[in-house]
Amino acid sequence: MPDFADRLAEIRRLLAADETSAALTQLQNLKNDASAPNIWQVHELFGAAFFAEGNAEKTAAAYFNAFRADRYLTAQMQHFSNYLFALQYLPDITNEAVFAEHLFYGKLASNLPQMPLPKKHRAAGAKIRVGYLAPNFAPSAAACFFAPFLTAFDEESFAVFAYAADDSSSVAASPRFSAKNCPTVAWRTLPPDYDEAARIIRSDELDILVELGGHSAGGRTLIIAA
Repeated sequence: MPDFADRLAEIRRLLAADETSAALTQLQNLKNDASAPNIWQVHELFGAAFFAEGNAEKTAAAYFNAFRADRYLTAQMQHFSNYLFALQYLPDITNEAVFAEHLFYGKLASNLPQMPLPKKHRAAGAKIRVGYLAPNFAPSAAACFFAPFLTAFDEESFAVFAYAADDSSSVAASPRFSAKNCPTVAWRTLPPDYDEAARIIRSDELDILVELGGHSAGGRTLIIAA
């Protein structure tokens, strides 16, 4: 019989192939065999499967279960981001309830290690250094909103940095954010490690950092910013 990791890999393959029903069947079987330290992975995949089906209520419940079962703070925050993202699609949830859940996420974020701000000595008249942090800069609905920040800023007044948290090829793949359209933007592809990613951003001595990802993509950019 395949071991737990192999069964997880097969379920991920089914989800990638849009074979959601088969993935859910295997997840139900795997849930009965999963040990306590590993059950979060099952809940996480349930969330992905229900998301693929468009079932927001079950998606939210699955990711909340993954949050409760996981033991590591940054992983818990990723599950909770997916949970918060799904809440936006629940028809009967109140604004007050959604707000309360976001406040709880803020409490989780307050437990992350904090890097002290660098002491900056900006010369008079120096450019304001602005950074934009996104999961990636591939063509997307979100990119339609933030594209002008990268393509139409005052180059005499601002130095602009763009940080891609997930996809190193996304900038090159997007004609909107090509070197031709953004000749003075400093592009950065961040590593998977959160602390290292934060150090890279910190080393650019920004005056302003704008986080663009929100709770999409597991909220990775929020964790880096926090």
